[in-house]
Amino acid sequence: MNEMQEAMLKIAKEFIKVCEKLNLKYFAVYGTTIGAVRHNGFIPWDDDMDFCMPRKDYEKLLSEGQQYFPPNFFIESKQSEKDWWMIFSRIRDSNTTAIQKRYLFKNFNHGIWIDIFPIDIAPNSIEKANKLNKKECRFAKRRYLEHYYDHTRFNRITDVITKILFPSKSIAYNYSRRITNKYNNKNSNYVWLGSFRNKLVFNKEIFEEQLLVPFEDIMISVPKKYDEFLTSIYGDWKKLPPENQRIGHHGCIFVSTKESYIKFLNKFREEYKK
Repeated sequence: MNEMQEAMLKIAKEFIKVCEKLNLKYFAVYGTTIGAVRHNGFIPWDDDMDFCMPRKDYEKLLSEGQQYFPPNFFIESKQSEKDWWMIFSRIRDSNTTAIQKRYLFKNFNHGIWIDIFPIDIAPNSIEKANKLNKKECRFAKRRYLEHYYDHTRFNRITDVITKILFPSKSIAYNYSRRITNKYNNKNSNYVWLGSFRNKLVFNKEIFEEQLLVPFEDIMISVPKKYDEFLTSIYGDWKKLPPENQRIGHHGCIFVSTKESYIKFLNKFREEYKK
């Protein structure tokens, strides 16, 4: 493990403790699942940890979980951060620093983090679920996540359309939330995860049973059907990628595991203004 991974693992340990205390169900997902089942820990070049929770448990974590974390750990969500426009949350260590270039001028916590995604019930049709994600939510996502995209000439045209459809970020954000909440009280064989990925619709059975597996010096929960889950996203996930692709993907311009982002944020903002 590198120092950043050690810091993320500390956060994950506290997250798991809180889940156990509040009887919340969670799963490691994406690269964290691959790390667990292929490496018994972190993928060596990974720069984040990903978890997901059923919507009911996710909301309980947001509403009740903060009091059980150490004082320097912060649950970052739309409810707790005005500038946070994601439909997922992060748990941050405020005594550390992980500044991503795309978020440099956002006024929220910039500590090292782990990601927490909600699991929502999707329409009982993969085609309809994908249509909702790719079409109905497309412009809404682009509006409240406008900092996330490259603003090429083609995309600038899309930007104009999004601002006509959604005059404010809050309107766009609330529209997406209505879409993701629409089916939570209905029967369906499918679920989706609150993230940016296109391949986010999965068979509900994947997230019904947990499997505890070794991860560094702890045990973490992954979907019992992890092979089905990972194959649907990555194909042959057991095969290592080419060496030139073994890099992190979060674009941190500065990381410190020992000092708070508060010390460094203005310095980097001034540098990037030049």
